[in-house]
Amino acid sequence: MTGAVLSLLLSRLIYTPFLKRGTKQFAMVIVTVAMAIIIKNLVQVAAGAGFYGYALPPQRSIHILGMIFSPRQLLIIAFAVTTMTGLHLLFKFTRLGKAMRATSDDAALARSSGVPTGRIVAAAWLLSGMLAGFAGVALAMDLGTFDFNTGSTFLLVIVAAAVFGSVGEPYGRWSEPW
Repeated sequence: MTGAVLSLLLSRLIYTPFLKRGTKQFAMVIVTVAMAIIIKNLVQVAAGAGFYGYALPPQRSIHILGMIFSPRQLLIIAFAVTTMTGLHLLFKFTRLGKAMRATSDDAALARSSGVPTGRIVAAAWLLSGMLAGFAGVALAMDLGTFDFNTGSTFLLVIVAAAVFGSVGEPYGRWSEPW
């Protein structure tokens, strides 16, 4: 829940002013990378540069189709599949999901059709922050140790996924939804 609230605050305080000035999507990616660096350094100031960790109990390996998993990894995979299925159901079968897709496609048209785009954008930021929080918990579950720099190792992959998958496209640029 903390991730959702922080995401909404970032949206209102940082990103919305840029968007109101007409900043393009690629420039917003640059703003996002800059904010990631700023937040990382703020976390380092607040939490320190040391590692934090907790003891992960040893678990028996599970062999599936020639692959080796721990029960914790299977739990993370199940959680990811459940979350992705939930997102699909949200986008395809709920009024909120349809409004999110309409706002993403053409905010002005959605607004003129009666969609409260301001609320929809806020809901999208809350949802993305919640998903980021879940991802952080899953990463900590897998690693057992973390520091202020743990998420930065994924920054390049995240930016590449956003650029190649297309910002604002929940299913990616080239894939069709189920």
